[in-house]
Amino acid sequence: MSEAQHEREGLPRFAHLGVLALILVVHLPLLGFGLVYDDGWTLRSNGFLRPGVFDLALLASPEAMARHVPDAFRPTLVVFDMLSYRALDLDPPAHHALSIALHLGVCALLLRLLARLGVARPLQLAAVALFGVLAIHAEVVAVVSFREDLLAAALGLAALLAALRACTSERWAGTLAWASASAGLLALACGAKLSAAPLPALLVLLAWLQPSPACARLRERPARLVVVLLALALGLALALAQNVLVAGPEGPYAAAHNPRIYATRV
Repeated sequence: MSEAQHEREGLPRFAHLGVLALILVVHLPLLGFGLVYDDGWTLRSNGFLRPGVFDLALLASPEAMARHVPDAFRPTLVVFDMLSYRALDLDPPAHHALSIALHLGVCALLLRLLARLGVARPLQLAAVALFGVLAIHAEVVAVVSFREDLLAAALGLAALLAALRACTSERWAGTLAWASASAGLLALACGAKLSAAPLPALLVLLAWLQPSPACARLRERPARLVVVLLALALGLALALAQNVLVAGPEGPYAAAHNPRIYATRV
């Protein structure tokens, strides 16, 4: 369906801004919240974030776990928390505003991804409106220390968009450039939270199911798809390497690192 058809149906080009505005309005009450749950541990009392203490190189060493640096196995999150702390100090409304902005960014990226996949605009708007106000996202947006989910989603969706550009680029130079970007973005996404790791599988699924002509192009260029998948695998491998380097092969929740969490899980 063309843009003109959408506009005749009452869906102008700026309709997506209305959806984002709706999501914003729903989340505005969060600006009155304080710092709750793990916010005290990861932000208020986290001395590692303070000027003169923060050491980026430490996040590539087992010493980070030995010093009990919060979320040392999520370097993207730690760096983001450091920057947000330097910019916003411990002002709860400012931190909640940042979380809302991240959530809106995720929704905007999802809109863009659906558009690139050829999804009709009414379905784009309905899907993102529902996604943006789902109750399951309440803690992710409301709790400052849960921003790893927002970061992983935003960077992961950006990685998928870059991967699609790489697969559909007319020149190999463009394919390699966008594939490199997708690898870096996925590494950062998994560096926020490893739940972003399965996202590359969506490309394989889209190429197999071909739900739209845009997805069919993925199958028409198998060599480019393979290159992109290899790049994404490299990005995931980098994130996993940092995780193992810092927390060891047993993971960050092993008894040696955190007996309390280990006992609760067992």
